[in-house]
Amino acid sequence: MLLVMNWLQPGMEVRPHSHPFEQVVYVVRGKMKFWIDGSEVEVGEGGMLRIPPDAEHCGAPIGDEIVMNLDVFSPIREDYLHLVEYQANDF
Repeated sequence: MLLVMNWLQPGMEVRPHSHPFEQVVYVVRGKMKFWIDGSEVEVGEGGMLRIPPDAEHCGAPIGDEIVMNLDVFSPIREDYLHLVEYQANDF
């Protein structure tokens, strides 16, 4: 698995997408709205959401505060490996 911390700005561009990875989102701070395969769900601080593989999805902050969320991807996203290259010698 691969973990990625995100800071999402209010008013950011929403980009629906899909990928073959399972994704779990944990909202650390703020509140978000997610769209997953045509359904909407709101997740607040401390909330968690699972996005199945290949599901079209996107998310955006609700309100005017920056949202911090932790994404967990499984299996590891090869296209994100550059984000953890600095740890290569530790593993």
